[in-house]
Amino acid sequence: MCLLIAKPAGKSVPASALIQATNVNKDGWGIAWTTRRKRLQVVRGFDVNALVAAVGAITNRPAIIHLRFATHGTKGIENCHPFYVTDNIVMAHNGILDAPMTGDGTADDTFSDTRLFIEFGLRPMLTAHPELFDNDGFRYTMDTLCGTWNKLAF
Repeated sequence: MCLLIAKPAGKSVPASALIQATNVNKDGWGIAWTTRRKRLQVVRGFDVNALVAAVGAITNRPAIIHLRFATHGTKGIENCHPFYVTDNIVMAHNGILDAPMTGDGTADDTFSDTRLFIEFGLRPMLTAHPELFDNDGFRYTMDTLCGTWNKLAF
């Protein structure tokens, strides 16, 4: 299963832990954080040295760090988390989502389950109704859909 880290500001993630984690989670990594100018930044890759450098450069920023262990979809950069949901929201996921179809109801095994969930569910919904993100009913629905075995980081 993937490794999902919610890194608080001012905390570091030891390089040795990242290197060890990539030995199991070999299918890519991604990091999301906000810059000093309050811009949401996402970086993805496969090279462990680039991962260690990127995480080391954002010690003072809160971040979402995701190391992928592919269960669905191709093992390319396009399926590495975090994903942009909107211009101001990103999401990474740990677990397996029941999201096997694209928006038109066709199966596409090149997409990860998380990418399908975002591209054909969350993104259209939150683009049309951004106010839902802070709505208690929306959060309840997300919790119910995803269950306790899935973890989401926004």
